[in-house]
Amino acid sequence: MSYRRITLVTNPDSCNLKCPLCFLNQRQKPLGLGTMDFSLVEKTIRSFYSKDLKEIIPSTMGEPLLYPYFKNLLNLCSQLSIKINLTTNGTFPLGGVSCWAEPLLTHCSDIKISMMGLSASVNEYLMCGINQKEYLENIKLLVEEKKKLQKQKIGVSTVSLQVTVCKKNWRELPDILEFAEKIGIDRIKWNKAVFLSGTKDSFKNEYQLDEEGSVFEEWKQMARFIQREAKIRVEGPFLDLEKREPSKELKCPFLDEIWVFPDGSYEYCPSPERRFGDKKSAAASCECCEMKRILNKT
Repeated sequence: MSYRRITLVTNPDSCNLKCPLCFLNQRQKPLGLGTMDFSLVEKTIRSFYSKDLKEIIPSTMGEPLLYPYFKNLLNLCSQLSIKINLTTNGTFPLGGVSCWAEPLLTHCSDIKISMMGLSASVNEYLMCGINQKEYLENIKLLVEEKKKLQKQKIGVSTVSLQVTVCKKNWRELPDILEFAEKIGIDRIKWNKAVFLSGTKDSFKNEYQLDEEGSVFEEWKQMARFIQREAKIRVEGPFLDLEKREPSKELKCPFLDEIWVFPDGSYEYCPSPERRFGDKKSAAASCECCEMKRILNKT
């Protein structure tokens, strides 16, 4: 089985923020697998290396730029002509944005910066530990560096914002869109907040988008507004809030992806429930998951 994309869960418990919606906060305990040794990183990438492998994703839990071997990963992927698809919290630890901008822009396919709100009151609450003024300046500086490299005819990655929409921030979505368009962001991915099966109901009631009623209609109107008014690329689950009948056809979009953990174990499904929740729960598996496991054994 060849893979198009590999996610390396390099340092899931290492982060400089304490975001309420983080799955590790929801489960109230760390993943507990430590930090991935670089020998495992290299073994994994070289073992699965093929002409089909296009991207490596470093840890989507924790802050990937805190991975002690991140620069080694950049060098290895560069040697093999594989791009890195990065999601970062925008703090640019261990050097600052001026240190990270050029190597990231020239080695990544996309740099997604998590954003929960444009105002300090919202973003500093939902990305606990962030300094909003510095954070926004970091994003602007990254985009400015991208433009400088483009003028030099140097190939660079796209720069995106990744917004997790919940009850606390949905009214700020037009402001986020306006900010992104103004400074030159390429894309915004709008996700819906996701919750583990074991997350407390009181927590879900505080953050989860309603699935019906007048407020849900307001959220649908917001999604339509973004799709109608956006001058940049926008996508993501929040923009498709209409209820649909599930397809009867087996069309898993993750058949050519794999997730590798610090202990060397694999997961074939991106469901947070499988990685951070209860693998025995109904939310942890589907027909696609079972089919993928069959394919990976052949």
